[in-house]
Amino acid sequence: MKKVIGIIVGFVLGLIIVGVGHVISSGMYPPPEDLNINDQEMLIEYIQGMPTKAIVFVIFSHAMAGFFSAFIAARLSDEYKLYVGYFVGVLFVISTVVNAFSLPHSFAVAGIDIFSTIFLAFLGARLGARSGENPK
Repeated sequence: MKKVIGIIVGFVLGLIIVGVGHVISSGMYPPPEDLNINDQEMLIEYIQGMPTKAIVFVIFSHAMAGFFSAFIAARLSDEYKLYVGYFVGVLFVISTVVNAFSLPHSFAVAGIDIFSTIFLAFLGARLGARSGENPK
């Protein structure tokens, strides 16, 4: 039962981190009021014109969500801690990959976003699993 609780709590925490990161980024650098996300050309122009700080903040929120979600999931699990952490971390890696390729990011931004999320999600799972006596 603790595995399920760990997965749910870790996943929800990760969603909150990503949501807060996006809210802060869009608060610091608000999108134009006439932005229509269904207009592909307008969306491409908006994303390519985003300040570097806004992009870095979004990448940072994805990576932190991967880390803390995997860490908490592994930490709360009673057994198979590492695998539970990996499972939740992989969910955030998948969402980062989908985000990176569904929005018109440059290859470098997409690569950094994906790599940092993978690295920190797996690091979070490893560190969270170490906290218990049974890190299977």
